[in-house]
Amino acid sequence: MQENEPSVFTNARVNHWTTERLAEVVQLDRGTSNCDLLWFNGTMRELLRAVLNRGYSCKANIVIVLTSEEEDQSSNERELVADLLHASTFVALHDDADERTQGRRLNDFMKELSHNQFLDVALTRAFPIDASIHASDQAANYKLVEIVHKLEADLRALPGAAVESADFSRFSKIVVDGRSGIGQRPIGFDLSQLAFHQESSGASELVDLARTLDQAASSAEPDENVSTRRLQMKAYLAGQAGEPASRGFPLGIEATVAIRIGLQEEGWQAAPSMPREEFAQGHEYASLTVWLTEPKQLIKSIRRSIRLPATGSSEVCEFSFSPREVGIFDGRITVLHRGRVLQTARLIADVPESILTGTPGGRPRFAELRAVRHRMSDLGRRRDFDLSIITNHAANEEPRMVALSSRRAWIADTRKAIESIKEINTLLSEVAGKAKNYLLGLDGESGRAFIVKLARHGAELNLSLVNEQLARPGNNNAMLQEEYIQIVSTRIDAVVPFEFIYDFPPPLHTAQLCPKWRSSMETGMCAETCDLRTDSKHKEHVCPMGFWGQRKVIERHLLTTEHATDGKELFLQAEPGRLTSEIALKGSVVVASSKNVNEEGRKKVVDSLKPFSTFVEANLVKDWDEWKSKVLAGRPALILSMPHADVALGETSLEIGGIPMATIDIDNDYVRPNGSLISPIVALLGCDTAQTLDMYSKHVQWIRARGAAVVIGTISTVAGLQAPAAASLLARSILSRQGQSFFLGEAIRAMRREALLANELIPLALVAYGDADWKIKVGG
Repeated sequence: MQENEPSVFTNARVNHWTTERLAEVVQLDRGTSNCDLLWFNGTMRELLRAVLNRGYSCKANIVIVLTSEEEDQSSNERELVADLLHASTFVALHDDADERTQGRRLNDFMKELSHNQFLDVALTRAFPIDASIHASDQAANYKLVEIVHKLEADLRALPGAAVESADFSRFSKIVVDGRSGIGQRPIGFDLSQLAFHQESSGASELVDLARTLDQAASSAEPDENVSTRRLQMKAYLAGQAGEPASRGFPLGIEATVAIRIGLQEEGWQAAPSMPREEFAQGHEYASLTVWLTEPKQLIKSIRRSIRLPATGSSEVCEFSFSPREVGIFDGRITVLHRGRVLQTARLIADVPESILTGTPGGRPRFAELRAVRHRMSDLGRRRDFDLSIITNHAANEEPRMVALSSRRAWIADTRKAIESIKEINTLLSEVAGKAKNYLLGLDGESGRAFIVKLARHGAELNLSLVNEQLARPGNNNAMLQEEYIQIVSTRIDAVVPFEFIYDFPPPLHTAQLCPKWRSSMETGMCAETCDLRTDSKHKEHVCPMGFWGQRKVIERHLLTTEHATDGKELFLQAEPGRLTSEIALKGSVVVASSKNVNEEGRKKVVDSLKPFSTFVEANLVKDWDEWKSKVLAGRPALILSMPHADVALGETSLEIGGIPMATIDIDNDYVRPNGSLISPIVALLGCDTAQTLDMYSKHVQWIRARGAAVVIGTISTVAGLQAPAAASLLARSILSRQGQSFFLGEAIRAMRREALLANELIPLALVAYGDADWKIKVGG
């Protein structure tokens, strides 16, 4: 892995057969932030600066830098980098050899390592005599054969179906188990048969096996015969040797809550669960962050870390605190991986005046569980996110927001934001209803006035939810740099339009557009000297880059009604089951619309697809029956719908072609038929299909539950004449990237920017629900 841009040096490495065959060379980014070896074309001090300036964490076992002997005499930078990257080995190259020579040296190191040499021997033989090599004792004594133990563990952890689907027969050194009753299940290696006298023998076989294991594990569903793991808790008083907190957390007495993710075991209370609401088995260790948050009883939120093995129970982490007031402890346990929520559960308990006044009914308990992700096997491929926000309600029904990052946490009462949310919705709906007044976009006076009003309301939203954190030392710049945000809404009326938070200074009513706003939107960043970024009193200008939706990648998740049975609370909608994280946009595209969309509007959407006719086919349908038949026949990866959201016969419904259908009656055949391998992107671009503070969010929930990878809805009313414009822009923005692969989260952000540059304002109201890490391949 390399930190700097690809160069001749990259080619020098790839073109040597040992490196090309036994290693994968990638660019350091959010998706590939962990590696075995990091090569940095700069000094240790420059590497330290680069690591500190990144908005996400990175890990590397071996670090190679170019530095002077004088610099290398100081261990301060090296120790800091080692701590930040969790590195155990450093190589400092003091000569200025050309890139091809450096590539050859790296290839020599790979060759020595593939011959099962000790790590320090391989480094010494590969690099020049004047290179400085620093390695821990454990790292220095590492040999390639040690990876066998990890591969054996991975083999044993594979579900039975994954073993049967993978081709292990070609690996002659594998030991099989014929006693299991399920056939020749591989369980390990015969190390005596692994030869390392040449690169094409033992090392190559281990690489092939590792890749086969990775492919099998990432595509396998969890083994139903393996016990499920649940979020679990123990609570007790006055330290570890204290008694169970069977009557709550009495005032003034230290309480401890122990948390783990574990198999069923006496003494551990598990979070309430429904089918699949558990931590599935994985195929590698995962490092997880666990937060305990509570707005009244804790002085500050508490963070801990645990390691979750591929199978079995995790480590235990403990949270100790003393309640501060009589009443209720209404907290939240949240488990994150790389800054994204896996599960979150409310932790409820009474806080009596004393142990004597407590009752058994007030004991600590999990009140609800929300699971965002079940598959553990692909966590290693997930990108780092900077901030996770959970919107929910407290026991007294107060709307609440919990924000979590790797460094801090805070809680906000979202009631303060309700008026701002309503004003934003009203403003966007007004623009949709008077589209002719905004034909010049932000270049016209009405567009200027619109963006100023939106920014002022967005600044109020920022004040209500975020600004308190900005006042804390060191937080301002850090939060401005946070680019990747996950939002988890656990209640319909907890949906907040974070996309419209404006964190530049609130503009004056007379403020003009920043002279460089177009170049900022094109490049995706403001100039370093931008007054709006550096001067909190600069209000003469307004800039779209001040809105979170223009500057950040936002991943949204919403609850589902699917499990609303037996009086249980609704459960958060998790990612639909999938065997791949890639969507190939090709073949059929279904286009459907309300009767409120005229023929000209429907034609506009179909025409927007014509430039891409070599790989997509537009299928315009007139009613729900045609919609269903086209989905069953073509299994589309993209559905562009412009419905009218309404209430018919007392139920929320969507109208297509003049025919309303209750949302609850839309089954898989309209989205992802049973047996289909394609999870489509579904656009619901009509009146209020995801409107804030409204029950219309049910449409988004239900379509997601029917198998859509992502649902794109509107956060405000979109008139019948505006829906085709939004649908056309969405189609052009994504499909014009033919031959490319990209993440959906970045594509939605790019679409919003492109809309403003094209003087279109309505796409600002589009919001997407689903995993931002879906990889889109256009035309593939």
